[in-house]
Amino acid sequence: MKLSANFASHLEEAYEYYSSPDLDVDNVWEPGIGLRFSDAMFLLEEKDFDKALTVYRHKRFQDTRMEKVLMISKEPYLNTDWSSLEERRSFYEGRYLSSFASTDKFVSEIKSDCSYNKKESGRSLLDQLLQELWYSQEDYQLTKDVSKKYYSLCKFWYLKNRVSRQEEAMNDLYSELLSL
Repeated sequence: MKLSANFASHLEEAYEYYSSPDLDVDNVWEPGIGLRFSDAMFLLEEKDFDKALTVYRHKRFQDTRMEKVLMISKEPYLNTDWSSLEERRSFYEGRYLSSFASTDKFVSEIKSDCSYNKKESGRSLLDQLLQELWYSQEDYQLTKDVSKKYYSLCKFWYLKNRVSRQEEAMNDLYSELLSL
């Protein structure tokens, strides 16, 4: 996992988008704040697909369906220009991998898939595997840390934008009531 070479420019795009007076703040899906740019900022690498395949091929977590999805999606993902909105959209058309493509969600989706209906011993084994493959890795830790900060910033910019608009409306309402 890694940060995009264009991380700073995508961060500026996110700032401009969520701070824009043209943003329809009443029609923004709040849990999705930040997702618009995250795919371009946080990238999976070939080794992340290989690690995921290791988990899905493990005898305790075998999932041939997800193994196939990862194998089919690996090359197209690695060959996508993630800085291009058209290419990002094109990648997702008709692919199940969409829930995995966000780097910050990739490992948690694997954990969710593999721990479903597993006994405690299976979950412990899964946690050990994930610790070895991702959690202990410096690049994963950096990506997770930056991702949390990024989403906090996007939420702040969005809420600041929303509050400033409400403030204008409340000032108008105040003026209207004073004139009575």
